[in-house]
Amino acid sequence: MKEIQSNQSIQAELLDEGSHLALTFPRNIENVKLNKSTQRLMEFDVVFFEVQAWEDVRYKPLDLYDSKGNEQGPIGPQSGLDYSRLHNANGRDLASIGTNENPWLLTHFSFSVLEDDVRVYPKVSTETLPGWTWTNEADAKNGDEYGYYPGKELDYDSPSSALETVAFSGGDYSPVEFGFYNESTQRSVDPTLNVLGRTYRTAPVTDKTRQDKLIEKTALEDSTVKTVGYGPVTDSVVINLPDAWEEAGAVRQLSGPQTRSLTN
Repeated sequence: MKEIQSNQSIQAELLDEGSHLALTFPRNIENVKLNKSTQRLMEFDVVFFEVQAWEDVRYKPLDLYDSKGNEQGPIGPQSGLDYSRLHNANGRDLASIGTNENPWLLTHFSFSVLEDDVRVYPKVSTETLPGWTWTNEADAKNGDEYGYYPGKELDYDSPSSALETVAFSGGDYSPVEFGFYNESTQRSVDPTLNVLGRTYRTAPVTDKTRQDKLIEKTALEDSTVKTVGYGPVTDSVVINLPDAWEEAGAVRQLSGPQTRSLTN
């Protein structure tokens, strides 16, 4: 997930045919002594994709629903809703790609919220990615003062990349959940969302020479390669990536200093 600093429109981040995407999954981050200074060293998996086709993902307006299609609002003053995936009125997880679907499908999206008083708390789901660790997970229901994006900084009509997510085949659920909190001391709010993105049909990049070139471009923050990372982690973890990715040779295990290009 991105740090709370990006106001770039998600529309500008969405990919066309022929573009490349690298997903990074950190396995371990530790502090090491290098040249009399302490640096954060990361071990991670990176998976390479080439976009072959895409279709739009648009939900505007969208209310908050649970997996049965029941509305979750309104949220009372200074109250919150616990983490959940985004569902439509039929209870469908908007970003889920089931295990029986094409493992090279990816859904790339972000969203904004209309109400200024609403905080959005994102988190990677430990249900979809077993072994994920959090040392200080924000409590959305009680409105913790960290780990959230304020609604007043999210342009409803043009969702930014602040809540950028790439969902992949990981069972029956998408890999990211969101909690919501109402800052108002007086009124209840019923959050209204604007979800914007694309679902990509991709092909794996398995040739090691091509992968090396993409790694070089990623390190240089080259705009021809889009990088989205899951993290951070604080302990060694085992992440269950789709078997097809490993079998195709699309996954590389790398290590190096923690940098923005590989963790945002």
